[in-house]
Amino acid sequence: MFFLIPIGSEEGVRQLPYFTIGLIALNVIIFIITSSVQDRQAQELFRIHQEMEEIETRYYFDILEQDPNAMQNITIDEQRELFFENENIRWQGDDYAVWHKLYDEYKAKFSSVVFNKLGFTPKHFGFFKLFTYMFVHANFFHLLFNMLFLWLVGCNIEDTWSWKVFLGLYLVSGVIACLLHTVVYSASNTPLVGASGAIAGIMGAFMIRHYKTKIRFAYFFWLIFVPPIFGSFAIYAGIALPIWFLMQIVSVRWSVEAGTAYYAHIGGFIFGAAVGMGMKFLGIEKKYVAPMVEDSFE
Repeated sequence: MFFLIPIGSEEGVRQLPYFTIGLIALNVIIFIITSSVQDRQAQELFRIHQEMEEIETRYYFDILEQDPNAMQNITIDEQRELFFENENIRWQGDDYAVWHKLYDEYKAKFSSVVFNKLGFTPKHFGFFKLFTYMFVHANFFHLLFNMLFLWLVGCNIEDTWSWKVFLGLYLVSGVIACLLHTVVYSASNTPLVGASGAIAGIMGAFMIRHYKTKIRFAYFFWLIFVPPIFGSFAIYAGIALPIWFLMQIVSVRWSVEAGTAYYAHIGGFIFGAAVGMGMKFLGIEKKYVAPMVEDSFE
């Protein structure tokens, strides 16, 4: 068992990062609300699924009789479509009427699930979902690690470039990340959720602007019958973050549309790094951003 977790940077800030703290708090509040709603929705969908399955099991033979491979390598939703469209099933009594009513109820409730309502589904483009998907997380650990990375890099970017630039970079990075994911998985019905693409943009900017800042990592290593080894170490952001980015590129090979959105991470990070380079090499930070930040401090 091995864990490697970033626990903070060694560069301080000039004032309390109110916006970063507020953004983390907002994500936590939304997660608490959506997770409770999601739990209720999942229970209701499971109940309907069981009732439909009780009827469907009586008619599997009718479908397999026509095509023995019909039920292989298809999702539950595709299986339901198969029952809905098949005219050769020999329905008995009121089974079809009951099943059809349950099917309509299932589709209606499934479309109102939190992830489908607020997450971004590549196959069904929705403009507002380009923004709402960033504030919905799949589970506690998804939220925890995203907020940990946001705290790691967000404080210094907010302190250096102001909360206004930070917010703009965060939102646009999230949109760019979502669009790249959509290009790769354009036919996907799986909703994209989470702030990782937007946070990756902040990480890319942090790598350029604070490349000399040391990031501290905590590690834990343990094997059975061997005493655990744990501690922490620091490494420059100019080394740690490029390694993280390369890991995302390598991981694309094993990624699937329903898993980690590596392409979203890549898109957000590249955009954030490009903004950081533009700020630095085009003199935008020195001419426009730095005076604005100093005025806000005064």
